[in-house]
Amino acid sequence: MSKEIKEVDYGKVFINFMIIIILIIPTYMSVGFCGMKLWNWFIVPLGVTQIDMLQAMGIFVVISFLRMDFNVNKDFTNENSCGMLTMVIVSSWLSLLTGSIIKWLM
Repeated sequence: MSKEIKEVDYGKVFINFMIIIILIIPTYMSVGFCGMKLWNWFIVPLGVTQIDMLQAMGIFVVISFLRMDFNVNKDFTNENSCGMLTMVIVSSWLSLLTGSIIKWLM
């Protein structure tokens, strides 16, 4: 049995890496903003101090690290990563919308 060795196109790998890096920045900013708003709406009234956007982004980084799945057999293609980052952004804004409705009803 002969296994076929794939040639790696490092230019394509670099472009995919840069696309992911460029998409991660607005993802963390979006999650940080939404997390800050939700924290300040619902946790601060309990007597905890307010947080800013950078602190909310830091909390998201810690939670992401703690929930990280170390399965190395996953398919890390550009499409999968972009879809995952898009889902994080959409879900954070939906959470903010839900939180604003709840805050409005309070």
